[in-house]
Amino acid sequence: MRADLQDLQYVCPDELQRDGYGAMISHAFGFPTADAPAWFERSGHENLRVVLSDRKVVAGLIMIPMGQFFGGESIPMVGVAGVGVTPEMRGRGVAKWMMSMFSDESRKAGFALSSLYGATTRLYSSVGYARAALRARFEIDLHMLEPLRVPPGTVTTQVEGAPPELRALYTEWARSHPGHLDRGPGLWSRVVSPRMQVTRTFLVHEDGRLTGYTVVSHKMEVDKSKLQAWCSVATTRNAVTAILSIFGSYGSVAPTVTLFGSPTHTLLSGLVERHHKVDVPWYLMTRTLDVSRALTARRYPRSAACDLSFAVTRSEATGLPEREAVRLVTAGGRAAVRPAEAARISMTERAFTQLYTGIRSAKELHGLGDITLASPAARDDLEALDELFRGPMPTLPDFF
Repeated sequence: MRADLQDLQYVCPDELQRDGYGAMISHAFGFPTADAPAWFERSGHENLRVVLSDRKVVAGLIMIPMGQFFGGESIPMVGVAGVGVTPEMRGRGVAKWMMSMFSDESRKAGFALSSLYGATTRLYSSVGYARAALRARFEIDLHMLEPLRVPPGTVTTQVEGAPPELRALYTEWARSHPGHLDRGPGLWSRVVSPRMQVTRTFLVHEDGRLTGYTVVSHKMEVDKSKLQAWCSVATTRNAVTAILSIFGSYGSVAPTVTLFGSPTHTLLSGLVERHHKVDVPWYLMTRTLDVSRALTARRYPRSAACDLSFAVTRSEATGLPEREAVRLVTAGGRAAVRPAEAARISMTERAFTQLYTGIRSAKELHGLGDITLASPAARDDLEALDELFRGPMPTLPDFF
């Protein structure tokens, strides 16, 4: 450890230290300091971490315990938000030291993954994070939507918040969408009670069964009215039509509706013409905290039976073991993992994360030099790895 980092302390802050963190992070993020206590309260004081130097708060972050769906299972994941360092301490390695302490703590607490939206990719790449999922933003032109007739038997009702049946439908939906989050109370609060917005929730039932919903906010701005959908799920064609009809009903006051998630969102299947635009302003960055735990927590294609050995290597001073060598045996959609002495394949931590989430293939990562083979015979293992982790592009609608 560098000499100027030896006196740092990584702690869960007390009330006075929370005030110091609030003053620091509000200045860094450009919001009123008076708003910080409410943010900390929603996040849970037990999930705050700060770095102290000479008893002064010089850095901090917020932990967000949750899950992330891969292979149809919720993988234990801890999100990171509110990362900040005081201006006078930047450039000294404080942020990297804090992230290493956080990674060690989170692994010991049982989390397999950690994810965040990085304001800078350089810092987080240096401590093991890699781009692993995308959050697309797309707008549908409400004026161009043709009149939609909701089929008979499809009933749309308006409710408050997110009732249990809505949350259950989201979870069922998210299981089949790699990268989607297994939301806790804090994330659901961001969906139904976003800051400075008032939302309405619309449920779609068919024959008494919930098949879709959308949570929208409508706000008048200086030059136009803004309609935003914070979370929308449609599991049937009728639900797609019903939700698009809800959006269309705002056409007299709003020009577009903004949605988030996959650039191939199911709702787009209901558009007759190309009346939307898509961009990808956010990539979620993920780090694998525990390779073995991540491998055993998910499911795999039942047809994919394999017996592979590989090693995952990490950079020094990132808070985690520098090498994890495992033997992975899969059968019937499940995996058994144990330590391996010899490995036919070696890969960087970031390569494993991108392979695991499905954002890149093993063959692609090998071509980039992030996966190396012990011998030419191991080329067959690349195909086996691709069969295990192949799936849709990982996406998510949430921002945290």
